[in-house]
Amino acid sequence: TEYAEVVNLFVPEICKYLTGEKSAQEALDDAAAAIRSATGRQ
Repeated sequence: TEYAEVVNLFVPEICKYLTGEKSAQEALDDAAAAIRSATGRQ
């Protein structure tokens, strides 16, 4: 489902935030961008 795809894109970004690889804002921005591209919305 589309929901599952969104979760699969979002979780890795949250993990990067939790491990300190990215700031919260970076993780959210990157997750949002990945979700937009995956769902075909710009």
